Amino acid sequence: MGLSTTARTLLYRDLRTRPCDGQWRVVVATLQSLLDDDPTNEAMQTEFNDLRRHGEGGQMDYREFRKQEFYWLALPMKAALGRCSICV
Repeated sequence: MGLSTTARTLLYRDLRTRPCDGQWRVVVATLQSLLDDDPTNEAMQTEFNDLRRHGEGGQMDYREFRKQEFYWLALPMKAALGRCSICV
């Protein structure tokens, strides 16, 4: 990725907090820019694609889940019931 270990750790910590704040698109944009620098990184490409699909599928909307009474059950229940096209 062309980043030092320290820079990568700081970036990772920053990106980890963003989906919980409803900013999954920022994470996707940042990862896309890193992938543009290293398009042969298949492991990162897989993670990027999964994150993007889950975000576009509404499964990264933690703010909305918190509004629901049982938000912590939302995704596992959808997957178990076969209603989640991304997880199933």
